[in-house]
Amino acid sequence: MANTDMIEFLRTSMHPYWNPSEAGGIYLLGVVNDDEANGAILLKLLALHPDIATDQPDKWEVLAERLAEAARRFFETYELGPGSYKIDNYHAAVAENGELQLNEWGDASIKVPTEASFIFTVTEEHLSLIKSMNIRAHYGYVELMDCKRPYGDMSYFYSDMADALGDSLQCDEEGKPAFSSESEKQYQALHGEMLFAVQAFWDHASLKRR
Repeated sequence: MANTDMIEFLRTSMHPYWNPSEAGGIYLLGVVNDDEANGAILLKLLALHPDIATDQPDKWEVLAERLAEAARRFFETYELGPGSYKIDNYHAAVAENGELQLNEWGDASIKVPTEASFIFTVTEEHLSLIKSMNIRAHYGYVELMDCKRPYGDMSYFYSDMADALGDSLQCDEEGKPAFSSESEKQYQALHGEMLFAVQAFWDHASLKRR
C-alpha cells in the first residue's frame, strides 16, 4: 500500500485522544472504551502489513512502530493553514464535568465544549508546536505527543515549547531553565489546546503541493 493510502486509512480509522499521564500528551485510538471495536480496527491495520506474521508475539508493538512512522510522514508531508476548523467532539464522552485532566500534577484542565461538534481556531503557535511534537510507539500504542517529552528532549518541556515558539529561554542564576508561574500557566493552556489543534490538523490537513 502506498504511503499516502496508509496515512489516509489511518486517519479515518483512528483519532487523537488526550492522555493525562506525566506532562500530558496525545495518542491515537479508534473508539474510546470499546476494546472490541479497537481490536477490529487494529486487525484491519495489521492486514495491511502482510510481512508482520499474525502469530508473531510482538506483532502489536511492530505494528505500532509502523503506524507511528506513518504518522510522522503525515505531519511532515501534509499542511494546514491557520484558521477556524470544525471538529467532532468525541472528547465529551470521556470528559468529567466538561473537563479533561491535563497532567499528573493537577494543573489547569482542558475545557471541553458540550456540542457534538465545534469550531476551533488553529494559530501559528499551534502549528509551530505540531512541527515539534515527539511522535513515538509506546507499548503497542501510537503517541502523537509523548507524555513525558511532548515537544523534544526535555522533561521540563516548557523549554522545548519556548524553543519551538521562538520565545526567549528563561533561566535561573545557575543558568538552568526556569519559567515564571505566569509563563508556565500560559504554556499549560497552550499545551491543552493542542488536543484540538492536532485533531483539526488530523481531520483537515492536505498533502503539500510540490
